[in-house]
Amino acid sequence: MSATVTATVIQGSTCTFSSSQPHCGVSTAPDKDLPKAPEGALDSPVDGDAGDGIVVSVNGLRNVYENPKNQTVDVYTSDSGSLPPGIDINLTNHQILFVFTTKKTPAASYSILVTITPK
Repeated sequence: MSATVTATVIQGSTCTFSSSQPHCGVSTAPDKDLPKAPEGALDSPVDGDAGDGIVVSVNGLRNVYENPKNQTVDVYTSDSGSLPPGIDINLTNHQILFVFTTKKTPAASYSILVTITPK
């Protein structure tokens, strides 16, 4: 089954699409083929297939291939007991919330809502 994936910044500053460093955007592909650079802009639909992985990048931070010395990634789904403070949404079973936080001072945080819409 194919789907459309849209990643939207709901907290923190957004960024302009970039496939070069610092990356900004979203990609979908089978896990073994996931590109390290985004294929589409945030807030724009990207096509995916069943079993694809999703890579979201914001200002060089990302949910996979991350550098744990530079960032943390927290992941929330509809099964999560609670969401981070300041996030007042109800996640559906077609949504994922990623919270990227830098480890530099001052820390920067980005909350990204990923919505997967079956076709």
